[in-house]
Amino acid sequence: MGFITASFSSSTQESSYNQQSLISPNNTTDGMLQKTWIIENRKRYLIKGTYTPSRQEPLNEWLASTICNRLGFDHCHYELSFYNKTLVSKCENFIKDNEEIIHACNLFESVKKDNNPYDFEHYIHILEKLDIKNVRNELENMFILDYLIMNEDRHLRNFGAIFNVETLKYEKLTPIFDTDQSMQCSKITSKMNFYDGYGKFFYNTNKKFSDYLNYISNLSRFDLSLLGNIVEEYKNLLYKYRETMNMSETRIEKLVNGLDYRINHLKEIIG
Repeated sequence: MGFITASFSSSTQESSYNQQSLISPNNTTDGMLQKTWIIENRKRYLIKGTYTPSRQEPLNEWLASTICNRLGFDHCHYELSFYNKTLVSKCENFIKDNEEIIHACNLFESVKKDNNPYDFEHYIHILEKLDIKNVRNELENMFILDYLIMNEDRHLRNFGAIFNVETLKYEKLTPIFDTDQSMQCSKITSKMNFYDGYGKFFYNTNKKFSDYLNYISNLSRFDLSLLGNIVEEYKNLLYKYRETMNMSETRIEKLVNGLDYRINHLKEIIG
């Protein structure tokens, strides 16, 4: 998915949650979910629904946002809401009027690949040449998050850099966003496996999550104790919306145990 620049006139009316459906024609984002833009208090928000039978996507965005907040990762803040009696995630458009997102796919292809065979290092090289700061740490943060929650859909159009159209300079990397395809949401309960799985890592669309850690320069900088009681909070949230999502006790148990395993296993690796 992507974000757009919000432009408002004096005649703009604020949208209510009931004015349009999640298959709104103003859907200009990339991604797999039903979504729409709404305006509240002259701010533009993206509302995203679900498409998998599990209906986990909004909760996945909440989980990712909460993890990022506690670990100090730059991220787009998501909250849960109801839209036409459907549980959705909601986030404010983080692109200003004078900014636009240049997606990773465009940046990656802008410079001929050098002798370094790794997409990760090639991408970092491109970003550093553009004088964007702290790129390695920011990218590592994103992939650590993807590792923890097993985000399967980090495609090349849901991360990138923010370009200022007035100064014609790159300002920073995009905050982490669009992590709804996580926590085995597309799997039936009996097939859920949190020990390892496969995600998208640049042009490798079937890379083991365990291999992500090979690209992290210093795992010890991640203090997972900052996550606190997030597993218990996640469990409480699942039970809170259990009836809304028609989620079984077995699936909730697998999700809670799965998150607990992912966090504690990474703690053991960090040492």
